[in-house]
Amino acid sequence: MFANLFAGEWKKIAGNRGMTTLFVWSAPIAAVIFFAFVFLVIALSPGARDPSSAQGLPTWDQALTDTWLLLNNPFGRYVIAGFAAIVFAGEYQFGTWKNFVPHRRRTTLLLNKFIVIAAFMMFAWTLMAVIVCLGFGLMHLIYGASYGSFDGETVRRFAGEYLLNMSVTGTATLIAAGYAALAAMITRSILSSFFITIIITIVEDALLLVLFILYGLLDLNLLRLYVYTPSFNLINITSWITNDTPTPVGDDMIPSTTLSLEASIAIIAAWIVVILGLTLWRFNRQDITT
Repeated sequence: MFANLFAGEWKKIAGNRGMTTLFVWSAPIAAVIFFAFVFLVIALSPGARDPSSAQGLPTWDQALTDTWLLLNNPFGRYVIAGFAAIVFAGEYQFGTWKNFVPHRRRTTLLLNKFIVIAAFMMFAWTLMAVIVCLGFGLMHLIYGASYGSFDGETVRRFAGEYLLNMSVTGTATLIAAGYAALAAMITRSILSSFFITIIITIVEDALLLVLFILYGLLDLNLLRLYVYTPSFNLINITSWITNDTPTPVGDDMIPSTTLSLEASIAIIAAWIVVILGLTLWRFNRQDITT
């Protein structure tokens, strides 16, 4: 039953080709265009085929893992926000909720949307990572350079880093989609949901700067507040797993604050539970069938 619900939602979203091209497939398409331009330059310019040009190119494992860093930043969350705003608020704006709500539990419908959104983003960015890996691999082949070792230790390290980046991206996707979904429950507007999510993301990223300014002007140290934001804790989790060290908040003038790996995981889990809980509570109390 759930497989049919997932497949139906996937087909419905995929059928909106303009939306998916802009917010989902634009990433792998951009990778294809980038490498098409690079290979055109290599084909037309003898100097671009100099083997020394291979210096600085990533190895196969770096090409696959570093691609995810493009999504794990504010711009990536803007993309997720736009996608989720259309998926959730579009049901209100186009009056389609009433076609599904009488036949399915509301909680199941809403959770299915979150899962499908995450699946779309994971699939698109995995595809982009593969395209980037193949593109750089062909460049190494052209230059006759090594594409990195493929021994057991390298593969194990790659697998851990890749799964970490995917997990961070999936978590960031759920949180950004949660912001958009909750905004959609309140405003029932695609544009309003999108802009509210963007504002929340900007405020979250700008909070550290604001707290530093408050400290400089009023000698008021509120940096501790920043360590409770999703952005900081996703960065902190990554730092703990990859470097076995926390990410400090502060500098030489302000006492730094750190969090343990367990604390950051708990805070992220709390954010997800609260955002999804509020969204489900709001959705289950609405009259959207009349």
